[in-house]
Amino acid sequence: MHHGQINIGHFLIALVIEDGSIPQQVMVMTGLSVDAIREEVRQLPRSMTGDANDMALAEDVKQVLRLTVEEAYLRQIDKIGPEHLLLGLTRFQIREWEYLFEALGLDPNGIRKATLLLMGEPTEDDNLEIELKRHPYGPTKMTHQKEAIDMTKRLIVIGGIVMALGVALGAFGAHGLEATLEANGRLDTFHTGTYYHLVHGLAIFIAAWLSTVYDDRKIGWAGYLFLAGVIFFSGSLYILSIFDIGIMGAVAPIGGAAFIVGWLMIAWVAWKAE
Repeated sequence: MHHGQINIGHFLIALVIEDGSIPQQVMVMTGLSVDAIREEVRQLPRSMTGDANDMALAEDVKQVLRLTVEEAYLRQIDKIGPEHLLLGLTRFQIREWEYLFEALGLDPNGIRKATLLLMGEPTEDDNLEIELKRHPYGPTKMTHQKEAIDMTKRLIVIGGIVMALGVALGAFGAHGLEATLEANGRLDTFHTGTYYHLVHGLAIFIAAWLSTVYDDRKIGWAGYLFLAGVIFFSGSLYILSIFDIGIMGAVAPIGGAAFIVGWLMIAWVAWKAE
């Protein structure tokens, strides 16, 4: 069709042209031809079909695929078939009365019941949403997995920035600031700050890695505590060393406490993990 964006119209066509598949049988029952679906898809505005040189999945197809995965997990199967894809599509059309089924005169509830009938499953699935929410791999679980991935990425970015700053400050302290630090008698203090800075920059990377091992958000909190420790502990020592502001010595214990709590949190997660 010379379209660049794959929408649910193309998705439905691909399902119903699969010879012998349940979606094809369901479509035969409706009396709707593949040509009729194609014609409807051809009439879609360019905003829904995209540029032919830039092939991509439309957002509605992504939602259908997510719903399809939920259908498969609900049934505890290890292989997704065309019928599960059609169930995902009908759930999407039930929630969002979009252009496709309405234009084709199809009832998503009827298509769903016909699909379940051919699959040999009960057609009374009014409690589907409740069952999905209770299922260990339902929407809540999938949303949590997405949040966990985002947290891991954030920790890696933070860890990279923290380590880069630690190396830069260490080099600057050894050369550009050496005279000032010696005059203030704070050379060792500055080195202590950079040492804990770099150690806990690496600790943030460790937290990022552990977040892929343990399904517990406390690992992410530990990473953020390490960041807070770098800011308050190492940061206060840097200011104390360079500007000789004695009150900053009282701030350092706050950062030290953050370091300790972060490490204890990781130990607790590992201890409690099943």
